[in-house]
Amino acid sequence: MMKYLVSFSLLMAIFSCNSTATNAPQKGDAVVGKVNPRTPLRQESDQADNRSAALVMRMGDAKAKKGELVCLPIEASGFKNLIGLQYTVRFDSAALEYQSIRATGLPGYGPNNFGVRFADRGVVSTLWTDSGLKGVTKADNHKMFEICFINLQGKGQETEVRFSDGPTSFEVVAADMSELRFAYANGKVGTRK
Repeated sequence: MMKYLVSFSLLMAIFSCNSTATNAPQKGDAVVGKVNPRTPLRQESDQADNRSAALVMRMGDAKAKKGELVCLPIEASGFKNLIGLQYTVRFDSAALEYQSIRATGLPGYGPNNFGVRFADRGVVSTLWTDSGLKGVTKADNHKMFEICFINLQGKGQETEVRFSDGPTSFEVVAADMSELRFAYANGKVGTRK
């Protein structure tokens, strides 16, 4: 829990700088990806032998034309009695230009929960805590939010958008103060004609 509190303090400093995430509708139509429930899950090697419960996060895939707005949904399963979570999303900033976070679907989870100060370098961090510390439960495959980019890639190109254990480390905390594993499936954006 100490690691969580230290990380929380650091993230609050990051979040207070240049946060431009939004729940506002985007101008123009966006290509919205889909989550594939059969994409194999990953987890950090230090968690491989851990048999504790896991929060499973899956990111969608999408194909968009060069210059189009594309949004990847992120869904969660195993969201049971949680009071906090944090992680980083990384992407190739030469292939995708970060635009916004939209359609958040968790109490107390909105624009101020995303650190986008380094989005131009391909790094977006997030932190959520249950303000009442009582624990929140959501149904499996619950849509947490969409992360949106302008596709900068040329014809036939594809890039991965991935969950990362840094600079904001993976951490999931339940109401009983136990830590859950963080299992995930990354997303991708490809270019269509």
